[in-house]
Amino acid sequence: MTTPLRCVYADAARILRDPLGARALEACERAGIEVVVLGPRELAEELDLESFIGPDQDERKAIAAHMEARGLSPDQCLRVTEGSFYEAVIGDIMRRRG
Repeated sequence: MTTPLRCVYADAARILRDPLGARALEACERAGIEVVVLGPRELAEELDLESFIGPDQDERKAIAAHMEARGLSPDQCLRVTEGSFYEAVIGDIMRRRG
């Protein structure tokens, strides 16, 4: 059995530039997957998201602290670093469904 996706970390610009980004956010909301914006609070608010890691924070340490606070393991999380936000998120959700 595969581990379900519980959290996605992505920079706000990647989400905003993706024409299907809003659909991926909707899919995450329906599935109970938290999306954490890597960027300023204002961009998180623009995306109607509460969780963010600010640009003044050490990203690696902040992600580790967030995962620990939420009781998440690395295999429950996805860090979108390149390509389409939509394809990365939806593709990962589908792979995990088997």
